Amino acid sequence: MAFAMAAPWDNHQESIQEYFPKLRTLVMQYEIENIDKESRDLFFKIEDEVLKEIVQNQNRKLELMSRYLAAYELSDQSILPQQISIGEGGASFESFNEFSVGMDIAVAVVFTPSYLPVFAKAKIVSIDVEGTQNPLIHCEFYPFPEKMRQSLMQHLLKQQTLNRNQSS
Repeated sequence: MAFAMAAPWDNHQESIQEYFPKLRTLVMQYEIENIDKESRDLFFKIEDEVLKEIVQNQNRKLELMSRYLAAYELSDQSILPQQISIGEGGASFESFNEFSVGMDIAVAVVFTPSYLPVFAKAKIVSIDVEGTQNPLIHCEFYPFPEKMRQSLMQHLLKQQTLNRNQSS
């Protein structure tokens, strides 16, 4: 599942992230989780058990608060996660905006529960209107930054591994 949005491409827009202010909270959640990963290494170096307990409780409280704020902001903006199809070449997802084939768009995908954000410029290659509540757009990423491609591929491999382990 992921939050996916698209907007018409504007050559005057400086950053793809600026197209999607509604997703800022999710992107911040991803950054918070990265900080948590870095903090875990330091946590295990603490020798005082009472201090460890205090730090652990504070971390749980902060995590709960950040997830609550993200959920609250998203529900207030009527953004819902959806099933998407994505790879390093492009993506397919339901769009709440009307687009046409050949149109350049800015794409934002934020995966749940990892909150990995993917922002890219894309070209719409086809649109399906049957069988879905909203049009299903199929787009190709271009140019797709190497760092973003690597993050996406790592995420997809991790998800495949988790899915295999759960079905075993």
